[in-house]
Amino acid sequence: MNVLYFLVMSSLKTIGLIIFLCCVSNSETQSARTNKEQPSAVTEPFFSVDSNAVVRRVQRALKDAGLYVGKINGKVNQETKNAIIEYQRREGLPLNPFVSTELAVNIETITKVKLLLKQLRDQREKKIEEARKALLARKETRDLIHVKEEKKLSAKPERNSKKCFNNPSAKCLLDEALANAIGIYKTELRDWVLGEILVVQAKAGLIQDAIKTIQQIGDPRLILVALRDIAEALASVGKSMDALNVAEIIPVSQKRLDAYNAIADIMASRGFFKKAISLSLKVFENLFEINDPLKRISLACKSAIILAKSGEITLAEKKLNKIIEDFPKDLSPDQHRSFLHSIANAFAEMGKPDDALIIIKDLPNEAEHSSILISAATAQAKAGNSQQAILTADNIHEVRYRAIVLTRIAVAQSKSGQNEKSRKTINRALEAAKKIKLTFAQAFAYKHVCLALIKISKFSGSKHFELAIKTATLISDDKIRAKTLWSLYWESMAINNYQSQEKLFQMAEQATSEIKSAFTRVWMFTEIAIEHFSAKRKAQAKKALTRALKITLNIESPWSRSRALVRLSRAFVEPSQKN
Repeated sequence: MNVLYFLVMSSLKTIGLIIFLCCVSNSETQSARTNKEQPSAVTEPFFSVDSNAVVRRVQRALKDAGLYVGKINGKVNQETKNAIIEYQRREGLPLNPFVSTELAVNIETITKVKLLLKQLRDQREKKIEEARKALLARKETRDLIHVKEEKKLSAKPERNSKKCFNNPSAKCLLDEALANAIGIYKTELRDWVLGEILVVQAKAGLIQDAIKTIQQIGDPRLILVALRDIAEALASVGKSMDALNVAEIIPVSQKRLDAYNAIADIMASRGFFKKAISLSLKVFENLFEINDPLKRISLACKSAIILAKSGEITLAEKKLNKIIEDFPKDLSPDQHRSFLHSIANAFAEMGKPDDALIIIKDLPNEAEHSSILISAATAQAKAGNSQQAILTADNIHEVRYRAIVLTRIAVAQSKSGQNEKSRKTINRALEAAKKIKLTFAQAFAYKHVCLALIKISKFSGSKHFELAIKTATLISDDKIRAKTLWSLYWESMAINNYQSQEKLFQMAEQATSEIKSAFTRVWMFTEIAIEHFSAKRKAQAKKALTRALKITLNIESPWSRSRALVRLSRAFVEPSQKN
């Protein structure tokens, strides 16, 4: 759901930039001309009847805009005057009697932008209508979009949340989140939050509540996404049959098969290999329903990876090779690159890094190699081939990804007793992190170094823990630094590192106070609470949760408050799933 919203916003920003650049570029060009170079009729008022290219250009642009029906003859006749005035009035521009290159550019640009916006609207309406028809086609999903007005929830701006906060539960927090979400003015933002709410409702076993939440979503496309999310949420709490029942009613083939893959992946991660294999094979059997070849190969690759995770590597290769053989040969260059990228990444994830590295030789753009090289290096490290993993990591073009992969290799080396090699690899990761130019990306890399050092310290001693503390101070992002310092603080308590505890506590508190966003602080303390609950540190978990609750109580924005409440509700659901 997030993706849909940001795609629209990104498109609008791009359009605005196009208008700005076009106007600036033409304005500068016009200013550079001498008066002698400019056609005389360009600056003449409406009474001019001279024929010239600029007038014809304005007439043509006005005709394309649907405002001029006369002849394109280069003469400023009465029809031309009326059309220009109508255009300027419609766009809120000053009404002035001049024909100019700037006017022509303005009309042309606005017309193109409006045409593009119309195309986007038409495509959006088409997809919405397709989703609506798909939902109406099945009796199981028909009621999700046929909701009477009296069943629509209304906003309750005045609501006493203290009762819930004094005795919080997943149910009451989600009810609070829903009440706040209904008050969000923008439809896209409201649908976004509703999607987050229903996922946690499903995980909490509140299926009827989740269905009611779906009925509040306005966009039929997001209802399809919501069904997929509910299926995955049910699988994550061990309700595999309920998850499959929800997946079965998804009326769009791609989203239904995608749900199958999501469920199968969860099953494989929990050791239910037979069920995961059966569901993955079901995806392969139904790939014929997908017309788009690239979407088909994407689904096939995911299923092959799940088969490999379930111990059926030979079967995974067989299925994937069959898809490759049957794949259309008349692909465009872009489609062929996407095809190769999907296949190579699948082989890397399946633990076949050598096959993946052979395939990427046909991908000319080094930026396309990164995700494949990351998977390949990780697979090599897990297999104990750390030296080859480092060589693979060195070929990762983006230094931010290279740094993170090196931390994984260092941990693998430490686990296998290669302490000296692990130390050198972690130093290489630090050197790579220093070279990262993007601030957030660098902070993320330093965080991974710190977390790797915490793991390594368990195998190789306290000096690595001290290096982790030092590295944490290099993190420039407040949220990432605070969360990392809290992780270090709790780890120092777990290993009885009394010397570092007080210092880390003060550092973590200071970093927390520097986080400006209240929602971000709630997010952080909720994540800390979940980690504590999962580690059976209930006292510490309740402390973190209490802090998150107090912050949430003072959030006024319905958007931020509802999302904070959803985050809080997760702390009552997710730990029980992991234990």
